[in-house]
Amino acid sequence: MKDEDGSLTGYGIEFLNLVSEYSHLNFQYTGYDRSWGEMLTMLKNGEIDVVTSARRTSEREENFAFSYPIGRNNTVLSIRIDNTQLHSSDYQTYDGMTVGQLTGSSQNQSLVKIAEEKGFSYLIKEYNDADVLTAALQDGEVDAILSSDLRKAENEKTLDIIQEDNFYAIVRKDDAELLNEINYAIEQMDLNKGDWKNVLFYQYYGPVYSSELTFTEREKEYIREIVSGEKTITVTAIGDRASYSYVENGKLKGILPDYFAHVMEIAGLPYEVVIPKDKE
Repeated sequence: MKDEDGSLTGYGIEFLNLVSEYSHLNFQYTGYDRSWGEMLTMLKNGEIDVVTSARRTSEREENFAFSYPIGRNNTVLSIRIDNTQLHSSDYQTYDGMTVGQLTGSSQNQSLVKIAEEKGFSYLIKEYNDADVLTAALQDGEVDAILSSDLRKAENEKTLDIIQEDNFYAIVRKDDAELLNEINYAIEQMDLNKGDWKNVLFYQYYGPVYSSELTFTEREKEYIREIVSGEKTITVTAIGDRASYSYVENGKLKGILPDYFAHVMEIAGLPYEVVIPKDKE
């Protein structure tokens, strides 16, 4: 993204900043206003030296060299957060749905393949712009949209992951020294920066939900019964798996109970912990 002051932010920028931190490389940014195809031409012609977030294809491998993976890219079917008709992996519910997709996208073929494998049919509406595509979903023009998960999704949920792939930084094939320096930095980032790929993914591509969550009547009644005490959520975990879950002084402790407690605090739902006598 580029703000009014001309400052650049985003997954690719953060990645290159980290590469600079763990290598002898410094970067100057140019061609921000160019299309993806134009940037690849600039790279091929030597006008720029590196492009980030590229998927590996046989055509690109003819001209470019690929770094170690810098993230994961999924092709996904997304639906509105309040859609209760389509259910993940229940392919009978997919049958007859209308799917929006981008004209000419290489991802479109992946939907054809899975529809043949799982035995459902669908109607297609094509759009030339990603923003128009996502607006069509929210406006109810389509039941689902086919897209990459490398975007900020608002009030959507993933119906299905159609295809999984890595993405990379790419350089010209003859630029071995630059590629080696980038790969060295990635190795150091993996050692010293923890799960940096997921951190960046959720920072820039994590979903955004409206504060007005939509629940079915059945869900509303369940929440009411839990909050009022008419029903109780009971939870347990294996008590001999330190540091994941273990019993100490009659209490269940560890990573899993702490994580669950945090989730339930956000949800605002009370629950009771049951201590198992043994694994069985």
